[in-house]
Amino acid sequence: MSRSPINLALKWKAWRWASALALAAVGFSARSEGSGQKLTSAPSDAEEGQLALRDNLSLEHRRYLLYLYARLGKPKIAEQLSERILNEAPGDKQTYLVMASMYLELRQTEKALLTGKRLAKLYPADNQAIYFLGAAHYQAGQFQEANEIFSDLKKSDFQGK
Repeated sequence: MSRSPINLALKWKAWRWASALALAAVGFSARSEGSGQKLTSAPSDAEEGQLALRDNLSLEHRRYLLYLYARLGKPKIAEQLSERILNEAPGDKQTYLVMASMYLELRQTEKALLTGKRLAKLYPADNQAIYFLGAAHYQAGQFQEANEIFSDLKKSDFQGK
């Protein structure tokens, strides 16, 4: 991701939104109790992870937080959160897609390949699952496998387009 002012602004907004959602879910307000002072220090990764992993968040909210932490490049929190989501909803396609995307973006090729293979096994007819598997092979330098996957995808699902 480039460091353009727009990308940095979007990243900051996403972080603020994720933090506010996590804080709201555990009962904190935007102001410290009784002092009228705004909270100014950003929580550490460990604090954010603890907030995101609280059991009182709904599955839907945890999915939103997973997406935001993945986009913010916080793989440790995202991995912990995805594990919790997958324990509750095994085979959750959205969770696997977010993690595959994050691993590709962070160039964690081995994890991207494993996640892409799981996606393709669970959802063999899904275009996104097949795409992420092909992209992971491509990133790993396995160009023949990637080309086969992308060619098959184009032939079967995008014929005439």
